[in-house]
Amino acid sequence: DAYLHFLTVIVPLFPEAFLMEHIVSTTIEAIFLPSFTLQLMHSNSDSHQVFACRCLPCVVHFLSPTTNANYFLSELSVLATIGSLEVLKALPSALASLSGHIDVLCELTLVKLFTSLLAHKLWVVRQSAVHSVYPLLEGLSEGQSGVLQQFTDMATERECFLLSITARSKWVRQAVKEQAGYVLSCVPSSLVSGTPVFHVEVTEVLLQLYCSVPDAMEETEDFQLSYACAFTFPAVLTALGAAQWPRLQGCFHRLTEVRINTVKQT
Repeated sequence: DAYLHFLTVIVPLFPEAFLMEHIVSTTIEAIFLPSFTLQLMHSNSDSHQVFACRCLPCVVHFLSPTTNANYFLSELSVLATIGSLEVLKALPSALASLSGHIDVLCELTLVKLFTSLLAHKLWVVRQSAVHSVYPLLEGLSEGQSGVLQQFTDMATERECFLLSITARSKWVRQAVKEQAGYVLSCVPSSLVSGTPVFHVEVTEVLLQLYCSVPDAMEETEDFQLSYACAFTFPAVLTALGAAQWPRLQGCFHRLTEVRINTVKQT
């Protein structure tokens, strides 16, 4: 326990890139880190459980998709019901790290668990989940467009994400606006031009939200929303296709009028 506590205090002091290069890459850690992470999840200490969630992105690469699904997805499901606030805040990124590293048949279970955090009663948990929507979608199997559509088109998932858009918390609303471009960039063009229900009820809402971000730049003093909008603009246009340029043109011109150097350079 003393050793685990030492790690939870020391490891966060180092950049993730340093840990990946100097710790996780060693043979010893590659062998013991998965079981070590499971032990942390089983610990009664909140700090140990949070640290386990932070270790998970490093661990999933060492194990098979079946092992990741049978052990870590199950453990995270338990933590979602009994975890403390700090654990719940760390869960979305941990779940997103499993995306692309579990069996395809388990992806729907992963999505349902993730969207339950999007609809959580605590705004800090919803905010954390919103920030992890993009890595979750990015990791889903390319051949499983049905799972991606399930995430955005099923009534429960759609209600969860749109609930965050109209959420009472200012911080959740800002997080959704900041992530709108990233989410749109993950939508395959086949889905945009395919099922009318998907296009009208989901992509249309996200596109309108994304195009309104430059007008909401006064919500943050550092123009973080406008920067995120400008940064994701090429990816959004690429994902939606040239046919959507007339819809995005006004958003682009409003971004060019922002006087902040970081936005102008981007």
